[in-house]
Amino acid sequence: MGREIYRASAGNVKRSKEEIEADKEEEDEFGYTTNKVKKKYGSLGHSVLAVQLERGRQGLGLSLAGHKDRSRMAVFVCGLNPNGAASRSGGIQVGDEILEVNGVVLQGRCHLNASAIIKGLPGPMFKVIVLRRDAALED
Repeated sequence: MGREIYRASAGNVKRSKEEIEADKEEEDEFGYTTNKVKKKYGSLGHSVLAVQLERGRQGLGLSLAGHKDRSRMAVFVCGLNPNGAASRSGGIQVGDEILEVNGVVLQGRCHLNASAIIKGLPGPMFKVIVLRRDAALED
């Protein structure tokens, strides 16, 4: 495999024997299953989605921003290039908070740091875990 998955990633979430047996979904290359992502981020209380993107010539097509309260570190999607992978997929929206990409936890990071991390990840396939909240744009 050769990919580094952060210890805090949903791909590394600890599960009981019963949880493992009940999860019939095959782990992807980052260790993700729908149940593991829900276990890690379900307590956030909103929709958590896993979106598969393929970086093309236009890149992923994401513009990122931090939280307007500069004391709160977060990575939000503030724009989508209509020719980019994120817009074409339909799975990511302006206002989504990016929690992880390819097993790398971005929750609680500065958006500038997150942008550099994403650009440095090998592609072309990206698995993006996002938190979608109805009031995200009002924050």
